[in-house]
Amino acid sequence: MRLPCYEYAQTILSYNPKTVFMMRTTLLAKWYPLHEVEYTIDKLIQEDYLDDYKFCKAYFTSEVINKGKSKAAIKKKMIEKGMPSDIIKDVIAELEEEMSESTITNLAQEIKKLHKAGHEIMKIYEKLARKWHRYDDIKWALEYIKEQKLK
Repeated sequence: MRLPCYEYAQTILSYNPKTVFMMRTTLLAKWYPLHEVEYTIDKLIQEDYLDDYKFCKAYFTSEVINKGKSKAAIKKKMIEKGMPSDIIKDVIAELEEEMSESTITNLAQEIKKLHKAGHEIMKIYEKLARKWHRYDDIKWALEYIKEQKLK
């Protein structure tokens, strides 16, 4: 027996959060009528089960601040998940200072790890650039390492 659209959406959200775009795509892929999908999405937004801003902020916090991934790579993933660009810009502006600090310290740790593994500085730059880290961030992380050695 097939679940009603709203119940199916709640089941999906019980596994992990979704963006509005992801939810709409998932429900339409299951052949629910468009009017039911739109009603369900509106109801989920009203009940605060779907909130693109909160999703985006939590994703950036998790991936950039906690895991040290590149801001540009996560921004690309958010666009792929259907996140509106204005929300992405707002979240980046809100978390900019916190992301910058964590990016430098996380990159410094990664540089130290790669250096201990015997990688040359140019290879380290190349490796981090392939992970979408900015040249300036890598440079600041190297300066941070030098400051830490002087202390």
